[in-house]
Amino acid sequence: MKILIASDTYYPDVNGASYFTQRLASMMAKRGHQVSVIAPARKFKDSVYTRDGVTVYGVRSIAIFVYPGFRICPLFLTQKSIEKHVKDISPDIIHIQNHFMIGKGVMKVAEELNIPVVGTNHFMPENLVHYFHLPKFAE
Repeated sequence: MKILIASDTYYPDVNGASYFTQRLASMMAKRGHQVSVIAPARKFKDSVYTRDGVTVYGVRSIAIFVYPGFRICPLFLTQKSIEKHVKDISPDIIHIQNHFMIGKGVMKVAEELNIPVVGTNHFMPENLVHYFHLPKFAE
């Protein structure tokens, strides 16, 4: 089966959602599935690499000013790339790991192409809020 996993965090990110996605992708590949991941690239440039039997399509990303190790992919910069990758991969099913930028972009393409989608959430907003250095009343 051709499986596409969409995640806003993936290797080399150090967090629970990234680790969960990495383990899921590599175990599905070990079971004989053709697994691809769409996740943020480490630079403002698309990339493709293979790790643990999984093809990773990195879409251009930008660093968050207060936490440069974490990268985001605004859809106005990445939607065309996401669409191209989904069409090129032509998955049998898509698994969206988190419902943010990449997840929303992939979901839009999946709906247009009538590809089945499974969605799970491995992110709690309260785990990220402290990185934004917001005033206490805004948290």
